[in-house]
Amino acid sequence: MERITAFDVETPNMRNDRICSLGYAVIEGGEIARTWYTLVDPECCFDSRNVQIHGIRPEDVRGAPAFPAVWDEIGPLFRSGILAAHNALFDLGVLRKTLRYYGIEASSVRYVDTLAMSRAALKGGSHGLAALCERLGIRLDHHNAASDSLACAEILLILDENGTEPGRFVRTYRLDGAVHAGPDRYRRTEGPVIETAPGLAGPDIRGKRICLTGEFDCGSRSSVIERLEAGGAIIHNTVTAQTDIVLIGGQGSVAWSGGTYGSKIRRALELRSKGCGVTLINEADFFADLSESDL
Repeated sequence: MERITAFDVETPNMRNDRICSLGYAVIEGGEIARTWYTLVDPECCFDSRNVQIHGIRPEDVRGAPAFPAVWDEIGPLFRSGILAAHNALFDLGVLRKTLRYYGIEASSVRYVDTLAMSRAALKGGSHGLAALCERLGIRLDHHNAASDSLACAEILLILDENGTEPGRFVRTYRLDGAVHAGPDRYRRTEGPVIETAPGLAGPDIRGKRICLTGEFDCGSRSSVIERLEAGGAIIHNTVTAQTDIVLIGGQGSVAWSGGTYGSKIRRALELRSKGCGVTLINEADFFADLSESDL
């Protein structure tokens, strides 16, 4: 087996364009050879929603290295061999946007998604990381990047031992791909940030009225709409009092400038302040919680 580096990142806010912790586990010779973990100073503010997920607070990252120093350490490893992550497009998307923010050049990497591997190998049940670890008897401290990356490596080895060869799932991801630059409204000097809802636990999107905003990591807007409509969702072009969900694309939008988000998010916040039930959910949370049967 070619060397595989399973990795995981945690993010400080809903923009998912900075990293506050990173861990990896290296697989060599069919076994886990070494692990590594660090807190990262994201040089921006934290969202309460993210803190609730991973427990990392601003005071925890004081004195931690900023991402450029971390990349100097891990870049050679990540640029060679194969990367792996569970729901890999999320972690790779965060990595790409963070590299872009700091002006660090990077090219394409090869990767394996253990979420896709597990769905192909294990029928039925949830394939989320926590559920899968419980199913396979793997210890997990979920949303701790050291534990999540190690669990990803262990899942990959178990699936490989049972005949699901990682090589069949290798894909290429462009770390130099275009990323829409939204407002940097998470600078430490700025005020309150938007709180998004948790992911939809076992969602049924049939009949849900969904409005999309921004560009998406998982594909074009038309392909996202196609997936949602296939699951029974009703697409709204504008945010109204009848809208159930505003789905925020992971790449942001060129229209988000001048320190604010676009009109759709502003309208959703206005409606929420008036008691309407519209929910803001970012792309990574939304699609991570949808099973294949939902879409």
